[in-house]
Amino acid sequence: MAELTSSTREAARRLGVSDTTMHKAERTGRITREPDGQWDIAKLRLYLS
Repeated sequence: MAELTSSTREAARRLGVSDTTMHKAERTGRITREPDGQWDIAKLRLYLS
């Protein structure tokens, strides 16, 4: 089962980064949400580490 969250702040907390980092990465296209609008934590770990 995928580890999902709809909250950007919660995803940032789980990844150990700031929510500003998340917003910047999303804005530049480095990371994207799942089709249902949630964040997949496992995928984010690959891109933000």
